[in-house]
Amino acid sequence: MKVLNVILLSFFVSTAAAQVVQDFQDASVPLRTNDCYASASFAATTDNAITNISARSSQLSNPANPAIYQLPFIAVSTSSVLSFDHRLSAANGMRNLRVELYSAADNTANSLNNPTEIFNFTYSNDAVQNSSVNLNVNGVFRIRFVATGSGGNARVVLDNIQVTNASRSTIGSNQVLASSQCNAVIPNSTPPTANDDLLFASGMAPVSVDLLTNDLAGSSPLNTNRVDLAITTSAEESTLTLPEGDFVVTGGVLTFTPGPGFTTSFTITYTVKDALGATSNSGTVTITTLGPSSSAVSVVGRVVFDDMRSAGMTSVELIDIKTGESRIAMTNPFGYFRFEDVPIRTHLLTARRKGVEPQSLLVDVAEEISDIVLVLTR
Repeated sequence: MKVLNVILLSFFVSTAAAQVVQDFQDASVPLRTNDCYASASFAATTDNAITNISARSSQLSNPANPAIYQLPFIAVSTSSVLSFDHRLSAANGMRNLRVELYSAADNTANSLNNPTEIFNFTYSNDAVQNSSVNLNVNGVFRIRFVATGSGGNARVVLDNIQVTNASRSTIGSNQVLASSQCNAVIPNSTPPTANDDLLFASGMAPVSVDLLTNDLAGSSPLNTNRVDLAITTSAEESTLTLPEGDFVVTGGVLTFTPGPGFTTSFTITYTVKDALGATSNSGTVTITTLGPSSSAVSVVGRVVFDDMRSAGMTSVELIDIKTGESRIAMTNPFGYFRFEDVPIRTHLLTARRKGVEPQSLLVDVAEEISDIVLVLTR
């Protein structure tokens, strides 16, 4: 678990904009469930010919009728850019892909208004295409990909859809919609591991922590740009707004700006993807307040080895999380240490001894403490 000392470290304020990402995973397993497709017509037409784009993909078209994939409702601006990869799964068919922008002008999910075609492409081969479109609009919209054509077994393949300077809209959030993200297991791979983090905040000043410092890559390196703060929703989000305040993650660094509702400790969760698109377990970030100064107390504890023998003459450091003040005490021959006049707030205790790994413990000091035990592993 990482501990952020907001006094010793400078504050980091992120200026990066949010983005909405659709990343289809695992081309080797047919992704033909409602978790991956927004059109019921896919259920009967996506059993075969799923073709690889960067190790993950989605096929879209069918032989006779148009097939549609749509993103969730998203809030965009004139600086928003849609980018995506696409191709034919084979070169033996005629296919066309158009992209349409639908406005949620009535601010409901009941109707889509003013469709505008923003992209049109007719395939002549099966080469991968990397396309981008400047949206040049403000408001809440839904983006639809429509594949048409007939003849042959070729299908339109989509992947790596991204809208920059955008965020998931609350419009339509109560609808039962297909997910905007597929989380299939990638065969013969180990996903990354997200480990828990701890973030201290005081007042209204933004504070930050690098979520990925203690996370572990699996078969592929971590993708620092694929941290999701909204793991219970279908969109991948780099921002999160709660009554306690606002979060934004950029390059793996999470910044929290406290709001009026931040009065006590709370938690959020996140996941991170690797370079192949495999998703980690859910990591927990605990955000806690720095308590106000009050009367000082004593903190007493003991350092032992993992066989429970006393670790005499061991250095124990006490760091005041709020002020950054550090004090050192040496254990007596029986392993005991003592700090006097310790302020009522959060402190970090670390035992250090040559030849063994340091051991740390975060302590919320609210009264006299006399039962702390730090165990050194030899």
